Amino acid sequence: MPAPARSVARELIRQSLDLPSVVDRLDDDDDLAVGGIDSGEIVHIALRCEAVLGRALTGDELGRLTSVGSVADLLGEGP
Repeated sequence: MPAPARSVARELIRQSLDLPSVVDRLDDDDDLAVGGIDSGEIVHIALRCEAVLGRALTGDELGRLTSVGSVADLLGEGP
């Protein structure tokens, strides 16, 4: 995924966190939960993805929201 998509994903994640600086400590492929992002914040990330895409996420898509890279990939797939 190109760098701009990763930047968009990072900003979306940052806006979903109680402590936005957490995302700054993560590499693109680091697991969000292992990096300190809790399940409630992952739900917020999913809701923001749905808003950007203009549709509900499928169960498979929800399960793939595990890293900055996976969020960027999902957003890159479009509606």
